[in-house]
Amino acid sequence: MATTLPSTIARRRRRSPYRLCARSVAIGWLAIVSVLLAAPARADVAVLLPGFQTDGRVWREAGVVGALVDAGWTDGGHLRIDGDGVGARGGDTGGARTVYTAAIPTFAPLADQVTVLDRYLRHLVEAHPGESLTLVGHSAGGVLARLQMVKHPDVPVATLITIASPHLGLEVADIAARLGGELMQELARSLGEPMAEELVRRFGLGVANDTLSLLGELATERPGNLLHWLNHQPHPPARYVAVVRDTATPIGFLGHLLLSSRSQDMGNVEALHGRVTTVRFGEDHLLTADDGPFLARLLGSLRISRLPSQRHDLALRSP
Repeated sequence: MATTLPSTIARRRRRSPYRLCARSVAIGWLAIVSVLLAAPARADVAVLLPGFQTDGRVWREAGVVGALVDAGWTDGGHLRIDGDGVGARGGDTGGARTVYTAAIPTFAPLADQVTVLDRYLRHLVEAHPGESLTLVGHSAGGVLARLQMVKHPDVPVATLITIASPHLGLEVADIAARLGGELMQELARSLGEPMAEELVRRFGLGVANDTLSLLGELATERPGNLLHWLNHQPHPPARYVAVVRDTATPIGFLGHLLLSSRSQDMGNVEALHGRVTTVRFGEDHLLTADDGPFLARLLGSLRISRLPSQRHDLALRSP
């Protein structure tokens, strides 16, 4: 049964006394959520996964990693694969709680992204024996994390947190796929296939093709596509948390076409009914400076044992 708690959020657009008050209320409600959840345990290792065709360092640029360090986490560095195998650049592993960012080939198909992520996670399981593992995925990174967990349940993930992730798909992906396919067909029909291929090569339309291909994997869930398959697969035992952005405010020029609140709520996934904690926070689809302190408090409230079949909605909006 859903429990909706009173709401407030700090807007980042201007500093005001209301923001200070809103943040204080947000901290208080996060404390209440932590009491509502199961027996305490610590999230020891967290991996932050980037969104749709963004660099893994976006978490650093937005100040999220810095906020976690201020909250007592150790920056484990940026995971990458080179000639020596998996390694973390510019980090330290001496702390009790370690956070990593990761170089993910976000222009590649999700199956290829999972191959890279799986190598990272197996490396971390060996490097941090006995420590619980939390994945935090922004946007498409949340879908990537779920795909990893479903395809490789032998890699123990204790907690998954998704932020503004399209679990039920993107309407704009359907539109872009149709428009893109029609554009390429028109080019081939008007100029001939060799000339169309030359335009793709010379003017960088190959990137557009990669984008359309990946958008196709994030298209609205329907029988026969990736999200429908994923959403009906058994998901391993874990703690599942969905952070939902408020899409009442238009996100760029696409507005609601970008991502609906319903799609962001992992609790609407068929295989996860009754197993998800839903937290409402923020307005911008992109990561912002406010996400750092928020994620630090949310990670601090984590519990390893599974929730009973219920959901807690924490709505944080501005007065």
